[in-house]
Amino acid sequence: MNPESQIIVSTKLTLALIATAVMSFSCSKDDGAASDSYTGSENTEIAQQAGDTLASIDEIGGGTSGSYSFNNNLPVNNQFSDQSAKKIASRYFKDQSTLTQATFNHVLPLAQAATCGTVSFSSCTSQAIEKDFASCSLGTSTATMSGTINVNFAGTGASSCRLTANNDTATRVPNFSITGARGANFSVTGGSQVLTKTGTGTFSFTSSNINRKFVTSAGKTLVNFTTSTVSPVTITGSSRSGRTITGSFKVVNKLNSNECTLTSTGVTWSSGCNCPTSGTTEGTCSQTSSYKIDYTTNCGTVNLTVNGESSQVDLDRCY
Repeated sequence: MNPESQIIVSTKLTLALIATAVMSFSCSKDDGAASDSYTGSENTEIAQQAGDTLASIDEIGGGTSGSYSFNNNLPVNNQFSDQSAKKIASRYFKDQSTLTQATFNHVLPLAQAATCGTVSFSSCTSQAIEKDFASCSLGTSTATMSGTINVNFAGTGASSCRLTANNDTATRVPNFSITGARGANFSVTGGSQVLTKTGTGTFSFTSSNINRKFVTSAGKTLVNFTTSTVSPVTITGSSRSGRTITGSFKVVNKLNSNECTLTSTGVTWSSGCNCPTSGTTEGTCSQTSSYKIDYTTNCGTVNLTVNGESSQVDLDRCY
């Protein structure tokens, strides 16, 4: 085959692939309808709220190794990894088939640049740092992220965004969303999370009304939870490896007013995971007699037991 013929055949093949992808994409369910078939249970979603809270304890002012911001360790790119966002997107957004996605990725690779993985915090300015997602792409899905996470410092080390003395604080304010190709939206907004240095290697953590919500493109709210600490959580360990916590938090399902109070016992981190790898979070819910999460050495995988019925859950926020 001569070069001109090869070009013509290649062009026709590319156009055919694009046409097939567009037709498949156009004929697929919009994600308002597809997301209405989302099958995540309430019990699973409660575990996801617990995972979000505990991951935030690790990330609130920390570096990639999970060390808190003190001495010379400035916060770096450890706030809400794009790995977490990809997990969320794959769990909630069901707006196109794997074949269609693969075709688009092959034919139009530039449209799928994984820009969220390169988003970093700003330098310390006015006692704060900010991570601005700016409609970045998640690369392996059609989802994008927008909004910000701010960490505001107060106290002796505030001018350099560090926790250098007792009572210095770092306040994390999440205000971001992940949007599917056709408009379904997962958001984390409201409230704040505060890490306070209380001594050498000890801290306290409070969280107020963090809202995690999933809304289909048709405007139907399928998931709507808030989490708050009941009282300050006690943290021992200034770096991830061996960090332990003691304390309780409340999870409220705003769709049915189910309210859970969960207490963490023996919850401990290891160096390779931003979530705990041992210990238990358990309690009761207003519509459930018993609720228990056991953390495992497999990062992000927990054993969930509700009223004696057990299952495994993979937490979105763990990596």
